[in-house]
Amino acid sequence: MSSSRALKLTVLAVIILVTVTTKILIANRGGEPAPTDLRDAVVKTLQDNGFETALSNRAGFVVDGQRQDCHVRILETESEGYNLDAIENLAAGARLRFAYDGQLFDQYPTLRVVFSRLWNRMKSRGGFASGWAPPLSLITGAACRSGDVPWQALADIRQHLH
Repeated sequence: MSSSRALKLTVLAVIILVTVTTKILIANRGGEPAPTDLRDAVVKTLQDNGFETALSNRAGFVVDGQRQDCHVRILETESEGYNLDAIENLAAGARLRFAYDGQLFDQYPTLRVVFSRLWNRMKSRGGFASGWAPPLSLITGAACRSGDVPWQALADIRQHLH
């Protein structure tokens, strides 16, 4: 084997070792909160505001809250909006809002969520903490008055996960 070929193979081996090691280290950083962390934060927020809560799982988590006549249902929403039709069907006759990144929306913020998701994936792959959490769908019954539901606390929930 010639010395130039040996050098090329050595350089290739070092590059492979460095890139594989970097990917392993980045993959083990975490970055995104576990679904149970987000679910538990939603439960705590509702309970801190006087709601009794019940949990169920469908495609993601579902948290039901009840305080007097006010019923709320909070669902994890797929970032690409795959479960929006099902959520809109669940919300028939009720008020539907979306909480994401500290803000409340009357319509699903598709572009904002997708771009944020992509940006956080790039940050995570680059070795930076991402801290991304999915949007929440907030369904409230007709008996809920605007002051009954901790809207802003639910919108800000992502900041309390890390």
